[in-house]
Amino acid sequence: MYIHSKLIPSQSIYSLYLYKAETLGLKETLPAYLDPTLTSQDMITGVSFASGGSGYDNLTAEIASALPLWKQMQHFKDYRRRLADVVGEKNASDIIRNALFICSMGTNDFVITYFTLQIRRAQMNIEQYQDFILKQANNFIQEIYKEGARKLLFVGLPPMGCLPIVRTLTLNQFINRRIGQCLEEQNQVALSYNEKLKSVLERLMHRFLGLKIVYRDIYEVVSEMVYNPEKHGFDISGRACCGTGMIGAGLCNQNALFVCSDASKYVFWDAIHPTQKVYEIVAKLAIDRDLPRLF
Repeated sequence: MYIHSKLIPSQSIYSLYLYKAETLGLKETLPAYLDPTLTSQDMITGVSFASGGSGYDNLTAEIASALPLWKQMQHFKDYRRRLADVVGEKNASDIIRNALFICSMGTNDFVITYFTLQIRRAQMNIEQYQDFILKQANNFIQEIYKEGARKLLFVGLPPMGCLPIVRTLTLNQFINRRIGQCLEEQNQVALSYNEKLKSVLERLMHRFLGLKIVYRDIYEVVSEMVYNPEKHGFDISGRACCGTGMIGAGLCNQNALFVCSDASKYVFWDAIHPTQKVYEIVAKLAIDRDLPRLF
């Protein structure tokens, strides 16, 4: 989550607006809320609460050594109090009320905690786990509503079965499946979850006065890039730009040995994350189509 007087993207794994930060009046790079050098001006112009690898499920955060959602929410409440000290209670309330919360979570919960490590799969069937995650989303929305949030953009799940990490890890289970082919089971889970999420969001809008929520679909957008890459200016969608293995199923850092020469030709940067070019396309859709429905 990062904070701005006009924009508060929240808990974003797919940081849709980072690419277009300047377009939205944000600093190019937002300081972390926990940065010890954070200034009062930073409090007003934007800070980040994001914790990569986290999710709705506390277990997901524990696996990734990330901040769980409840802790991120606690930091936001702390920020809310500190902001009031800087600009006054009325101005702080106005900032929160007129801000946009972008919420993009859930992929790690399903891909890592449920399907890959199968910890939750031993405890719940997929429908039960979907409902468990949706309950956490429901509670999260109610909590930020109590803190003054009124404008939310909720991002659905991507085609999880097309992520390089999923396509690699399932090759041994489906030896007759073509290398790099998307796993339909996980894609169907994403689709059904997204439909349930939309229903939850509709119910909450009817229940809470002044609450506006826009659902941003990324499933169809990313699927179109995966299955028809050339149409969107990509050359390769079957493997990642950076990583190891047959389709680049690894996470990348400054020490990565296998990195493509031109990431803009790829749909996926690494095992889980799309490339910057994909983020740009999705961000433009959200800015052009979603923001006008909230402001």
